[in-house]
Amino acid sequence: MRFNPFPKERQLSAYLPLALPVTDDADIIMLDDGSLFAMRELQPAPWETKSALELLYQYSALNTAYCNLAHPSVVFHIYICRERADRSVYPIGRFTSPVAEDIDTAYREALLATTLWWNTIYLGIQICPPSQIGEIIIEKKPKNTASELHEERFERMEGLLTLLNYQLAAYKPRKLGLRDGVFAEIAETLAFAMTGVRRPIGLTTGRIGQAAFFQLAATRHEKVPLSN
Repeated sequence: MRFNPFPKERQLSAYLPLALPVTDDADIIMLDDGSLFAMRELQPAPWETKSALELLYQYSALNTAYCNLAHPSVVFHIYICRERADRSVYPIGRFTSPVAEDIDTAYREALLATTLWWNTIYLGIQICPPSQIGEIIIEKKPKNTASELHEERFERMEGLLTLLNYQLAAYKPRKLGLRDGVFAEIAETLAFAMTGVRRPIGLTTGRIGQAAFFQLAATRHEKVPLSN
């Protein structure tokens, strides 16, 4: 085999191994290696005004949740995404003094234009398939038995998500699924975490990861002036 000193760079879609949705609302997606993957958006819990005892209880509850959810085949992915804050996060007040209103308006415009950022936390939950030997054993089993094993893994994911929603209730987990019945929120979130740009990604009949960074380039005839 010839050695290529300049190998071709992998496409961005290779780093987004989303294959096909498993559920109708695309809240559980199968990855290229057969893993099941789901995501939750978490709201940050403020700590500045809490006492030391409240903070200790909060950290203890979070640690207990991770212990209850832990399993050799379960992997948690944490994505902290930063973007410019939306204008709606700054409250608009009512003032009796025009001077106070002008100061507030100027401060709001300056804050939103430069320094105000918004951090969003996303939690990815992945249930990995059995090892390579385990997959070979499953393939040699009768079809109904192999189907039951895959169904069992799907039920484990649903049970894990139910327990996670309960254990992390303080962070108000929101399920990522279909947006407007067309767009895959999981693919949109992962693409945003990779590139820092939000883009609509719709469900397709092929790999979701391939569609995430697919762009159609259209060329047209242009007139180029020629000079002697």
